[in-house]
Amino acid sequence: FLLRKNGHDTEDSSYLLFYHPDKVMDSVFLFHTQLVKVECDVIAAEALFRKALQCLKESMPQASKECGYCQYRERKFDATLLDY
Repeated sequence: FLLRKNGHDTEDSSYLLFYHPDKVMDSVFLFHTQLVKVECDVIAAEALFRKALQCLKESMPQASKECGYCQYRERKFDATLLDY
């Protein structure tokens, strides 16, 4: 949607190129590639973008004891403080 907002013509689809490790031989990695066409909804993309911006403008929520990510970040932050 940002390309369209800036006056560029775009399609209602895009492509993702995935690289999957296939073989490793003598320190050489061979990859299998997979090209996937993805249909895009520009209106939904803009709505999601604006929702993400609004989320970033809000205050950080309190950490939760049940949240695995919150626990990971607290451990990582505590370990970083030990380095100083």
